[in-house]
Amino acid sequence: MDLEIRPAAPEEFEALMRATTIAFGGDFHPDELEHTRAAFEPGRSLGAFEGPEVVGATLGLSFDLTVPGGFLPALAVSGVGVLPTHRRRGVLRALMRRQLDDARDSGKPLAILWASEAAIYPRFGYGLAVLHAELDVQTPLAGYRVPFPSQGRMRLLSEDEAMKTLPEVYERVRLTQPGFLSRTPEWWRYRFWIPAHHRDGFSDNFFALYEGEGPEGYVVYRTKHDWPDGSPEGVLQVVELVAATDSAYAGLWRFCFDHDLMTRVKADLRPSFESLLHMLDEPRRLRMRLADALWVRPVDVAAALEGRRYRRPGRLVLEVHDEFCPWNEGRYEIESSREGASCRATRHEPDLLLGASELGALYLGGTSAWTLLRAGRVAEGRPGGVERADDMFAWTPGPWCPHRF
Repeated sequence: MDLEIRPAAPEEFEALMRATTIAFGGDFHPDELEHTRAAFEPGRSLGAFEGPEVVGATLGLSFDLTVPGGFLPALAVSGVGVLPTHRRRGVLRALMRRQLDDARDSGKPLAILWASEAAIYPRFGYGLAVLHAELDVQTPLAGYRVPFPSQGRMRLLSEDEAMKTLPEVYERVRLTQPGFLSRTPEWWRYRFWIPAHHRDGFSDNFFALYEGEGPEGYVVYRTKHDWPDGSPEGVLQVVELVAATDSAYAGLWRFCFDHDLMTRVKADLRPSFESLLHMLDEPRRLRMRLADALWVRPVDVAAALEGRRYRRPGRLVLEVHDEFCPWNEGRYEIESSREGASCRATRHEPDLLLGASELGALYLGGTSAWTLLRAGRVAEGRPGGVERADDMFAWTPGPWCPHRF
């Protein structure tokens, strides 16, 4: 097989998206092509070309990722697929190889993705760093245990108004919420675009703003009406709910639960630490289910470790094994203080021995070294190494990524 892995030119975007859609077993819709162009970054989206034909693809997007105590540039990997005629022939591995090499050359210390199949990406060094929650709430049983008197007001916005106002709230939360991604105006529009074949009987998006001392939170939602036996049993689907204050959080959920004609509220891409679990009289009524969300891959271990902050001042030595990106192999000494952190190569005995995917799982503070130790994924080099790692890596709030890319 004569295969060339290279960036796709702008005029090859349609061929790239067509191949990706077929790889996922979907129907290609040419009329939606321009809407998806926000997911194409020239120079970072790769095709596997067999002659003129695209037989595999991976999209690469540039975001700033909020990490504990700061921000780092990250390569967001999306649309990874290989045509069914070319599977098990090394195409995916070749795409991953070129993509991570390019990320390193461009100075991206991290790569991130949502995995279509979770078994694929650990072998390329990605670790499960963020979980997300799915909720399916029966609204007649969604009373709050502690009353939250309304301190603000709700206001419905047009989409144009929302695109001007919602980013202010999002940016306020993004400052301190690990897992959040920067959004350009194009990405704001793309985030809430609904392909026709994904509507499933739901309405267009509604945009609701919670205002206290200015904009403090928002919810984007859709509704679906049902009238069995003449009684309303509609569903309200939360697309995104972001709150910068506790009052906004309680008020936005109350707005959803009290919506006329809706007897169920459904949501996914919610944080695994959803406070509703402790707010409702009957928390079982959330029907909360956890699933894997964001996977993180250290591309430059030293830069990634130095680019975040740590919960406790201290010193920790990690021995990192990284077969796929061998430039990361070695021992790293982290020195953390209130002013920041430093990371350097060392010969000191390691506190923790781990692979790149395990370091990715630890990185945003949502997975503990103790959990990975029990899972047989890390080893303790010195007594107390796991406890020291957890003392430093843990972070509040936990990580949350509110949208797929």
